[in-house]
Amino acid sequence: MVTTTKPDWVVHTGEKKNKCTIYSISVHPDGTRLATGGQDNKVKIWSTLPILDQEEQNNENSHRLLCTMSAHVGPVLTVRWAHHGRFLATGSDDKVVMIWNLDASGGGRLWGSDEVNVENWKPLKRLSAHDADVVDVAWSRDDSMLASVGLDSVVNIWSGYTFERLRTLSGHVGFVKGVTWDPVGEFLATQSDDKTVKVWSTQGWSVVNTVSKPFERSPQSTFFRRLSWSPDGAFIAASNAMCGPVFVAAVIEREGWNSDISFIGHQNTIQVAAFNPRLFFAAGSEPGRATASTVLALGADDFNISIWRNTLHKPMMVIKDVFTRELHDLCWSNDGLVLYGCSADGSICAIQFRPEELPELAQFEATDLILEEYGFKPSIARPVPLPPADFQTASSGEERVNTLVPRKGKARRVGLSNGNGSTSHSNGNSIPQSRQGGAVDLFAAASSSRFSNATTDGVAEMLGNRHMAFANGDSVNQLASRPLKRKATGDDGGRAPKGKSMGVAASDAQAQDIRAPRVTVHTMSGARVLDVPRVQTILRVAQMETQTPGQLVAENAADDRSFNKLTFTRSSGESWVYVSTSAALAIVATANFCAAAYEDRTVKVYSVEGQQRATLRLPAPCHALDGSKDMLLVLTADCLVRVIDTKTSRAFAQVAEIVDEYTGPLYQHAAARNWQSTVLGVSKRDVARALLDVCVSQGRGEAIADWANGKLDVLDRAAAEEAEFTAGRR
Repeated sequence: MVTTTKPDWVVHTGEKKNKCTIYSISVHPDGTRLATGGQDNKVKIWSTLPILDQEEQNNENSHRLLCTMSAHVGPVLTVRWAHHGRFLATGSDDKVVMIWNLDASGGGRLWGSDEVNVENWKPLKRLSAHDADVVDVAWSRDDSMLASVGLDSVVNIWSGYTFERLRTLSGHVGFVKGVTWDPVGEFLATQSDDKTVKVWSTQGWSVVNTVSKPFERSPQSTFFRRLSWSPDGAFIAASNAMCGPVFVAAVIEREGWNSDISFIGHQNTIQVAAFNPRLFFAAGSEPGRATASTVLALGADDFNISIWRNTLHKPMMVIKDVFTRELHDLCWSNDGLVLYGCSADGSICAIQFRPEELPELAQFEATDLILEEYGFKPSIARPVPLPPADFQTASSGEERVNTLVPRKGKARRVGLSNGNGSTSHSNGNSIPQSRQGGAVDLFAAASSSRFSNATTDGVAEMLGNRHMAFANGDSVNQLASRPLKRKATGDDGGRAPKGKSMGVAASDAQAQDIRAPRVTVHTMSGARVLDVPRVQTILRVAQMETQTPGQLVAENAADDRSFNKLTFTRSSGESWVYVSTSAALAIVATANFCAAAYEDRTVKVYSVEGQQRATLRLPAPCHALDGSKDMLLVLTADCLVRVIDTKTSRAFAQVAEIVDEYTGPLYQHAAARNWQSTVLGVSKRDVARALLDVCVSQGRGEAIADWANGKLDVLDRAAAEEAEFTAGRR
């Protein structure tokens, strides 16, 4: 059953405390925050947890309003999060586009107001190039560019890294009230009061096509003409179109830019169109451009919202009388299950779908594969990105933070020699950086590869009794890839293991098995695939490397309608909680960080104080996690191993090759088909732990290579001797 929520506490108020119009709304890529822009000249950021969770609505300790930003001097007409989630772009009738990011100093009381900021978002850049109101802004899918449009009839293109103006496009002869990017990256579309939609080439910024027929009779009274490009790049849905006397949304097809199809049904002007970011595929169909379908939401001045699927001749549903005045903006959460809207009546709505109500919803990876079919390669080099901001924990003066004391004695290295390793640490050897959507892509092979829109499905993650803030780690160093000397062979077979959380067990309580993981592992034909842990009701680990260990607990819901929780409780009793829609498969906790690997192929890293440091996107589901000091080791089902410095989000470039070389002989033995089994007295976990200790103690790629090369010769000789012994027994 679809649930519609209208939180009465999400408001913008004027000087007389009356409700103001909310012009724009945008949900953060990870689903935890909602940004709104209003007539009161303010931008506000809200927690989505009390909006989406009935229990949290009545929880007095749950933060609702996270931040109020007052840098604009005119009504805020548009708010848009970047796909990577670091920046928020806002446009106002003060002619300015503002770029916001999180200030590490935390929140505080707002000057001249009773409002208290839980988070402290501050202007990073002030973009002044428009001569009139800025009505709409949009980020390109890879966040490399930002487009802004306004009542000065021009389109400004900005760098998504330096925020310098790259180009000003002058082609419209009326107010420009909507802008959207082609997800392929080849085009940009704008809609204007001159009753046209113009499609611009991103290669030379020339006008590719001007579409006017559906808009010849469109009224010019609407505040916005927000249009949207389908996630598969196949067509544009344009608002404020007419088919005779009927109000419609026009469909502009990519092939030929034809506009003969329309969405018909609203009784008044359509102001906004918004595509669900996910694609849909009929059951049993092979994912591809020919089989993909999309879901579109339309908002109109008849106070109704309609939701369509492009393969159907009538709307999937119509939510009537959602508002009492015209609807100004719509946005979807990245998991495709929540639709938000805002209105001139000063209120917002949240429309929640259950997974079974959208059963053919595809993962983001399907979208990436379809977009690659276009084969578009930009001929113009992308700007060099800025270094990532160093977000620190937002602290509260009322909060007491424990000091974790490391365990006495030297760190133990588990490996062939069982030697002791130093606990000193220095920066890792790394190579250039990359961002991928809201999650960090740890496995990109080339700095020129296109960014992805892959983002996490986590929703409404809020801390208990703690100010919440972003952390550094939205960018990470890419990993060099060289030809591997040995191939992994063999077959795991048998049933998938239960969750692999390699910290010390915190409790002997038996976890109940829920189901097999809903994952797919894409590998080359004949390649080895490791087991993916089954989804269990609970995972528990105790904090490693500290004399006062806390406990990290992941609780997975038995059904898809409930949230999954990750709770860390310190020895003093203080705790924090994060909530996710994706089930946890593996967890680990050290003295310096906590991490959880989820079914949606993300790994989320947290400080022990409760700050989310980074969200890491994996190329395959997680097989196991491990950690030491600030180092996180991730082993994925496609046999890739990475070690990441969680303080800097840097990955060690040579780790993948070294582990493949070092464990190659182990893969060839039938007895070594799981993480814990031993061959020649060495398990694959021993190998990974030894490698992890080297990263902690040496911190340099060259040192890791030297160490590994010394071990390989010994292992090769031992493997050869065992092979001869086995042959002799036969």
